Amino acid sequence: MKLSTKKYQNLFKPIIGMPVSLAWKGYDSSMFLELGELHTNEKTNSRHLLGEVCICPAFEWIIACDNRIICGREDKMASLENGIKLLQGRTVTGISVADPIPELLVNFSGGYNVRSVQMRTGEPEWTIRYFNGKFIRVYNGKLLISNESERLEKLEMWENEDMQLSDDAASRWGIPIELPKSGDCIDCKCFARLDGSFSFLDYGVCSNAKGVFDSKVVHFTSGCRAFLV
Repeated sequence: MKLSTKKYQNLFKPIIGMPVSLAWKGYDSSMFLELGELHTNEKTNSRHLLGEVCICPAFEWIIACDNRIICGREDKMASLENGIKLLQGRTVTGISVADPIPELLVNFSGGYNVRSVQMRTGEPEWTIRYFNGKFIRVYNGKLLISNESERLEKLEMWENEDMQLSDDAASRWGIPIELPKSGDCIDCKCFARLDGSFSFLDYGVCSNAKGVFDSKVVHFTSGCRAFLV
């Protein structure tokens, strides 16, 4: 069901004042902000507790405070994780959708805010999940409310194939490491990220001529003694 401006504003109202009970990073730069009371859910494969509401700005976003960008998609993983942790315990003070491209803006106590920023062809990929299983997301440039099964049915065939392909590759590649490890590959200047999706987002190619993994595929948590900053 497509949402009118009045309808989605009414859906956003209950979120105002809710605390961020758990802020965590998923695949690559994906962010999940679990709001309200936390609970387990046997229907999902999540390793984390779920909130009454979950705000997910997807992969492209920035965290800002007092007119200063704290971190964003292109920062190192450690910076992303630290930035996301800054939101834990804060309360939602405002939430809105931009026009005409429906990007999400969420304001938090302490002057912090999160903005979704789609940097690829297509449309914003953020979602808001409610405890009753309903999702708000963008589809064909409009806000749409749907349940979990409807949301999954919207995945195109190529997305399902891409997901399976990336998962199969990740299970074969594993996480190569040479000890002693001087740092994570994601923070090494010789790490070149793969241009892919799903599990491929966790991998890149080593270009360190002095490293044992030169020209090899490595995980972002891989590493070797030839780490360079």
